[in-house]
Amino acid sequence: MSRVSPIQTNFNGGELSPYMLGRIDHAVYGISTAAMVGWVPRPQGGMEACPGFEFIGKAPGPCRLMPFEPYVTQGHVIEASANLFRFYTNDVLLRDESNAPITVATPWSYSETLELNTTQSNDVVYLFHGAYQQRRLIRSSATSFSMEVLELENGPFADRNSDEASLVSFSGVTGAVTITATKPIFAAGDVGGLFEVEASDLGRVPSWEPGITVSLGDLLQWNGRVYQVVGGGTAMKTGTVQPFHSRGVEWDGIGKGKDINDKDAGGVQLAYLHDMFGRLKITGFVSATQVSATVTRRLPLTVASSYSFSEYDYGGYTAGGGFDPGDYEYVPGGGGTYTTGTWRWRFGAFSQSRGWPEGGVIYDQRLYLWKGDTIYASVAGSLHDFDRLDENGDATTDSAFTGTIDNPNPIRWMLAGAGLFVGTAIAEHMLGPASQAKGIGYDNVKLTLQSNNGSAAVRPIEMDGRPIFLQRNGRKLMMLTEERVEKYSGEDLTRYADHIGNSPFVEFCWQREPLQLIWAVREDGTLVCADSMPTEQVLGWCRRPLAFGLSARSICSITSPDGRRDQLWCGAQRKNEWWVMTLAPFRQAGESDANGIMADAALRYSGTPVSQVAAPHLAGMTVDVIADGAWLGRMTPDQDGWVTLGRLASEVMMGLPFDAYVDLLPLEAGGDNGPAQGKMKRNNRIMVRVHDGLGLRLTVQGKAMRDLENQMGNSPMDSALPLVTADISNDMVGTWDRAGQIRLERVAPKQCTVLAIGITSQVAQR
Repeated sequence: MSRVSPIQTNFNGGELSPYMLGRIDHAVYGISTAAMVGWVPRPQGGMEACPGFEFIGKAPGPCRLMPFEPYVTQGHVIEASANLFRFYTNDVLLRDESNAPITVATPWSYSETLELNTTQSNDVVYLFHGAYQQRRLIRSSATSFSMEVLELENGPFADRNSDEASLVSFSGVTGAVTITATKPIFAAGDVGGLFEVEASDLGRVPSWEPGITVSLGDLLQWNGRVYQVVGGGTAMKTGTVQPFHSRGVEWDGIGKGKDINDKDAGGVQLAYLHDMFGRLKITGFVSATQVSATVTRRLPLTVASSYSFSEYDYGGYTAGGGFDPGDYEYVPGGGGTYTTGTWRWRFGAFSQSRGWPEGGVIYDQRLYLWKGDTIYASVAGSLHDFDRLDENGDATTDSAFTGTIDNPNPIRWMLAGAGLFVGTAIAEHMLGPASQAKGIGYDNVKLTLQSNNGSAAVRPIEMDGRPIFLQRNGRKLMMLTEERVEKYSGEDLTRYADHIGNSPFVEFCWQREPLQLIWAVREDGTLVCADSMPTEQVLGWCRRPLAFGLSARSICSITSPDGRRDQLWCGAQRKNEWWVMTLAPFRQAGESDANGIMADAALRYSGTPVSQVAAPHLAGMTVDVIADGAWLGRMTPDQDGWVTLGRLASEVMMGLPFDAYVDLLPLEAGGDNGPAQGKMKRNNRIMVRVHDGLGLRLTVQGKAMRDLENQMGNSPMDSALPLVTADISNDMVGTWDRAGQIRLERVAPKQCTVLAIGITSQVAQR
């Protein structure tokens, strides 16, 4: 028989996996618990009684909560339900001057809102769903929101057609035209999508050469661009400066004076018409071989069956300078008709028949979209422009570009952090420049494999530049950790608490301040969280079930109105109702609140002393009531939600109780003949070091039970006891067993921090 006195001063390990219960040799064993429910490990080592959720309001139906934070003190929560957005800010539902909720109509059902992918740029939220054209939500003032279809410019486009027998031709080169195909390539769902064409050649247009006599209206080509002669000098012959402009009118020579041979100098005015590429937006479906369209980038003349040169009547410039449309006006004798067509065409990447972007992210001044296994990047500095050619018709580093994942598995998420991370169903990649000498561009991009964990289709979060994502089985949260420069490996954040994902995760977020907590919602409606500080090697999981009858369905985090903390918002279901709540603040050093919210779906009254308070949404339910710091026990509001306090009180908190307990691991402190594991033992003295707390109960070895303070629900007193900071010692004789476990419960809705638990125990020889 030996007498041991172990003390646990660190609970950072949180709740330990059942598979770790034999690992007394592992460092995490001594800082963990068998169960941590309703308590949260603090980074300093202690554990904090988790606060309750304050009731904000009822949602119109099933909903998802999404953060929208234009600026740090202007955070909004979007309540996304079927075909409707509503908005919360400053802890209330946003309303107009008539007190009606401010709403925005949306095209998505509730199930589709769960699949929405979003990214934000200042006062704009971009929203993506593969079955709908992309939208953007615009906040134009503190109380004004609008939703609009986002029209992408100049692309992006799918791969070019490779069937040289599949030709398309056009009825004109500008304005409204008809596209005719030799094969059935169109569908009704192509309406609204883009179409690009490239001329097979410019064989009908003669090449520009220096010193050649020309006439007004002549067409000339150079380096894939077509120009029209719209003016010139006395000689009306081309100059010696090769045309390269891609808009407007330029001279190719001086156009006046004499050359070295005393002949009139060359030089004419050339108006840019088009290059090899043209683009259109499909506006109507006629048949599988014919659609109507509007030209958005002038078409090459050789792809059109009818072409009027008079469209390019720019007038002219006199040799002495100045524009003179009268003297140099050119009126051609009509149009030209050609047997034309080209197989070099491509559809826009997005349309109703081809699908819309499934997600997007803003990174390094580009908007990156994805669909399937393909990434589409916008022009640098222009989020809506997907033109892969610059104004000169050239592809540059700043131009839009497209990339494809090496494996055919679909992209599940992208995240902008220390780099641009891409998660697919089987692997994680990082997109970056192939050469560090210049930025990411069409000719300088690579996708580097980082890990092979595979991802679920759940939006990741970013922690200090590192992605945290849900592994494809839905039970593990992974973090990409940098091993060396631009090489990341997947770290399983649930490796010591794999049971925490027994019910798969469906959504998660990061509450940065004050405790750096990762929160997750499980399918069974339970919240779980981890105190995560990688630099301090702090990682401990705990469970936070809501009050009985409430199931968590959605969470998000925004900055509190004062900008000092992060708020956790929760959408919860109770039978057929959906409630929106926000977690009361975790206290920091020196902060205590005798009337703090330590119950769920709670309301708080502050004002003139009253003897009754009401919470209509809690009618007929069992609630905890705190009045001026004193716990009045549990009551049942009447059918209208009213409870009678039995006293006057100016500060009242009323809400639903939730479970809060900690089970310590099987005792290990050694003995006369080795470890105490598996040996009969009996605890007979327990010390709990409490900081600013009340309302605790100890259960020793499953039988001995004791309340640690004298303020319980039936305590007759006229004033509240102050919160206690002390070492509370209890002579509690347990029963002989082989585990020697202890349970600590929070039974009163009061704030509490536990810093240490010490045990004195007798350990038998076997």
